[in-house]
Amino acid sequence: MKIKYLILCFVASLLASCGEIDESNLKLYPSKLYLGVSGYNLQEIYDLGEESLVWDVYVDKSGYYDNAAEVELSYDPTVLTDYQELTQEGLDFEVLPEHVGTLGQKRLSLAADATLGGTQLTFDMTTLRTLIPKDEEVKYVYPVRIKSLTEGVEVNTDKDYLLLAIQLNTPQANLRGKGSLIEADWRGTNMDKIIVPLIMDLPFDNESMELTFDYEADPALLDSYNQLYGTNYELLPECYTTPELKIKAGEVSGTAEMEVDPVQLAGET
Repeated sequence: MKIKYLILCFVASLLASCGEIDESNLKLYPSKLYLGVSGYNLQEIYDLGEESLVWDVYVDKSGYYDNAAEVELSYDPTVLTDYQELTQEGLDFEVLPEHVGTLGQKRLSLAADATLGGTQLTFDMTTLRTLIPKDEEVKYVYPVRIKSLTEGVEVNTDKDYLLLAIQLNTPQANLRGKGSLIEADWRGTNMDKIIVPLIMDLPFDNESMELTFDYEADPALLDSYNQLYGTNYELLPECYTTPELKIKAGEVSGTAEMEVDPVQLAGET
């Protein structure tokens, strides 16, 4: 928005330098209202136990002819019908009830020289958990539409609605390189230990949780790998140690070092 505002200021300055502005020409560019983020918008949320989910809603005002404007935001289930008729997409949607979300302000007033106004849409997570099954691909949507309450200020009907789709996911940590092969060349060396890094990544912002992970061998995964790739790898004997991996609040990844004893490994092979 700042870039657009600066460009408009530059254009206005350029026009002024060319002589007196004809206001009748400016009326050819009436003010229009539209949502900064409009249309279908999918939000995949990792449920971390929060009490609420907050979504920022911004209303923009374009046009060269300055007009103060008042805009109304409302819950409107017909948004889904209009969207599906427009896109011809037979997506599996279910409309969330109105009480799930609360608009901080249902009416926004934009001054003549203002190009942006905003409010917040707050969802009660306790209610969402009862309505939205976790880890399912069915999209549950909350529909919002805007309309102008000011005569002479129109709404851009292509961007007058928000269809906010919410999908709740169970938080999961991902082992980096999962399913891949790590090779360590240890024969003929004087290493007292072989170190294999095991890195865990979190696909969400971890603001407050202290997480601890343990590692253990899973023979079934080795059998699946050998069958898939036609290999004959064997399970590593009990010649290794894996410390706990801890991820602190504010961190989204952590590394544990698996230590393998090459002397003991040589005695087993």
